Amino acid sequence: MTILEELKNLENTEEGKKMFKEFGEKLSRDLDRKNNNIIRLKSMFYDQNSFDNLVNRIIEKHDERWDDLCYNNGCLPYPHNLMYTLFELSELDGNEVESIDDLTKNFPSVLNEYMGWVFSVTHGQGSVCSIYKNNKLIFRI
Repeated sequence: MTILEELKNLENTEEGKKMFKEFGEKLSRDLDRKNNNIIRLKSMFYDQNSFDNLVNRIIEKHDERWDDLCYNNGCLPYPHNLMYTLFELSELDGNEVESIDDLTKNFPSVLNEYMGWVFSVTHGQGSVCSIYKNNKLIFRI
Protein backbone atom coordinates (compact mmCIF):
# COMPACT_ATOMS: atom_id res chain seq x y z
CA MET A 1 0.00 0.00 0.00
CA THR A 2 1.34 3.43 -0.94
CA ILE A 3 1.50 6.38 1.42
CA LEU A 4 -1.23 8.12 -0.57
CA GLU A 5 -3.53 5.12 -0.18
CA GLU A 6 -2.78 4.99 3.54
CA LEU A 7 -3.64 8.69 3.89
CA LYS A 8 -6.92 8.18 2.00
CA ASN A 9 -7.79 5.29 4.30
CA LEU A 10 -6.84 7.33 7.35
CA GLU A 11 -9.11 10.15 6.16
CA ASN A 12 -12.12 7.84 6.54
CA THR A 13 -11.46 7.00 10.20
CA GLU A 14 -12.47 9.07 13.23
CA GLU A 15 -8.84 9.34 14.30
CA GLY A 16 -7.86 10.51 10.82
CA LYS A 17 -10.64 13.09 10.63
CA LYS A 18 -9.56 14.48 14.00
CA MET A 19 -5.91 14.52 12.91
CA PHE A 20 -6.66 16.30 9.61
CA LYS A 21 -8.87 18.84 11.40
CA GLU A 22 -6.13 19.59 13.97
CA PHE A 23 -3.56 19.91 11.18
CA GLY A 24 -5.78 22.38 9.28
CA GLU A 25 -6.30 24.42 12.44
CA LYS A 26 -2.54 24.51 13.06
CA LEU A 27 -1.87 25.71 9.50
CA SER A 28 -4.50 28.41 9.97
CA ARG A 29 -2.96 29.55 13.29
CA ASP A 30 0.51 29.62 11.72
CA LEU A 31 -0.74 31.75 8.81
CA ASP A 32 -2.52 34.12 11.20
CA ARG A 33 0.65 34.43 13.30
CA LYS A 34 2.74 35.15 10.20
CA ASN A 35 0.29 37.84 9.02
CA ASN A 36 0.11 39.41 12.50
CA ASN A 37 3.92 39.50 12.71
CA ILE A 38 4.12 41.25 9.32
CA ILE A 39 1.53 43.83 10.44
CA ARG A 40 3.49 44.42 13.67
CA LEU A 41 6.76 44.77 11.76
CA LYS A 42 5.21 47.28 9.34
CA SER A 43 4.09 49.37 12.33
CA MET A 44 7.75 49.70 13.40
CA PHE A 45 8.76 51.91 10.46
CA TYR A 46 7.20 54.74 8.49
CA ASP A 47 9.84 55.86 6.00
CA GLN A 48 13.16 54.79 4.47
CA ASN A 49 15.26 56.06 7.38
CA SER A 50 13.17 54.30 10.02
CA PHE A 51 13.23 51.09 7.96
CA ASP A 52 17.03 51.27 7.63
CA ASN A 53 17.31 51.75 11.40
CA LEU A 54 14.95 48.82 12.04
CA VAL A 55 16.94 46.47 9.79
CA ASN A 56 20.19 47.50 11.45
CA ARG A 57 18.72 46.94 14.93
CA ILE A 58 17.49 43.49 13.93
CA ILE A 59 20.93 42.62 12.54
CA GLU A 60 22.59 43.84 15.76
CA LYS A 61 20.54 41.33 17.76
CA HIS A 62 22.47 38.56 16.02
CA ASP A 63 25.68 39.03 18.01
CA GLU A 64 28.04 36.61 19.74
CA ARG A 65 25.64 36.34 22.69
CA TRP A 66 22.90 35.08 20.33
CA ASP A 67 25.34 32.65 18.69
CA ASP A 68 26.35 31.31 22.13
CA LEU A 69 22.69 30.90 23.10
CA CYS A 70 22.01 28.92 19.92
CA TYR A 71 25.08 26.71 20.41
CA ASN A 72 24.17 26.10 24.08
CA ASN A 73 20.78 24.85 22.88
CA GLY A 74 22.53 22.43 20.51
CA CYS A 75 21.75 24.42 17.33
CA LEU A 76 23.69 26.32 14.75
CA PRO A 77 22.91 30.06 14.93
CA TYR A 78 19.57 30.80 13.31
CA PRO A 79 17.59 34.00 12.71
CA HIS A 80 15.35 35.58 15.35
CA ASN A 81 11.62 35.46 14.61
CA LEU A 82 11.78 39.17 13.81
CA MET A 83 14.44 38.45 11.19
CA TYR A 84 12.24 35.72 9.66
CA THR A 85 9.38 38.20 9.54
CA LEU A 86 11.61 40.69 7.72
CA PHE A 87 12.34 38.05 5.06
CA GLU A 88 8.63 37.19 4.83
CA LEU A 89 7.76 40.88 4.36
CA SER A 90 10.30 41.19 1.53
CA GLU A 91 8.82 38.09 -0.06
CA LEU A 92 5.26 39.42 0.25
CA ASP A 93 5.73 43.09 -0.68
CA GLY A 94 9.13 43.15 -2.38
CA ASN A 95 10.28 42.48 -5.92
CA GLU A 96 12.29 39.47 -6.99
CA VAL A 97 15.76 40.40 -8.25
CA GLU A 98 18.69 38.69 -9.94
CA SER A 99 21.57 36.97 -8.13
CA ILE A 100 24.16 39.26 -6.56
CA ASP A 101 27.21 37.20 -5.55
CA ASP A 102 28.76 33.79 -6.20
CA LEU A 103 26.69 32.10 -3.48
CA THR A 104 23.37 33.23 -4.95
CA LYS A 105 24.55 32.56 -8.51
CA ASN A 106 25.77 29.01 -7.85
CA PHE A 107 23.04 27.71 -5.54
CA PRO A 108 19.25 27.83 -5.73
CA SER A 109 18.33 31.22 -4.26
CA VAL A 110 15.37 33.55 -3.89
CA LEU A 111 16.27 37.24 -3.70
CA ASN A 112 13.70 39.92 -2.93
CA GLU A 113 14.33 43.66 -2.88
CA TYR A 114 12.35 45.70 -0.37
CA MET A 115 12.96 49.39 0.35
CA GLY A 116 16.51 49.33 -1.03
CA TRP A 117 17.54 46.16 0.81
CA VAL A 118 17.87 42.71 -0.77
CA PHE A 119 16.90 39.69 1.32
CA SER A 120 18.14 36.35 0.05
CA VAL A 121 17.52 32.74 1.05
CA THR A 122 19.96 30.29 -0.54
CA HIS A 123 19.49 26.53 -0.34
CA GLY A 124 22.21 23.90 -0.40
CA GLN A 125 22.95 21.36 2.31
CA GLY A 126 21.18 23.85 4.56
CA SER A 127 19.67 27.28 4.05
CA VAL A 128 21.55 30.56 4.31
CA CYS A 129 19.86 33.93 4.87
CA SER A 130 21.70 36.98 3.51
CA ILE A 131 20.96 40.70 3.59
CA TYR A 132 22.46 43.14 1.07
CA LYS A 133 22.41 46.93 0.85
CA ASN A 134 23.60 48.53 -2.42
CA ASN A 135 24.64 45.04 -3.62
CA LYS A 136 27.04 44.75 -0.67
CA LEU A 137 26.69 41.86 1.78
CA ILE A 138 25.70 43.27 5.18
CA PHE A 139 24.67 40.13 7.07
CA ARG A 140 24.63 36.37 6.60
CA ILE A 141 23.44 33.60 8.89
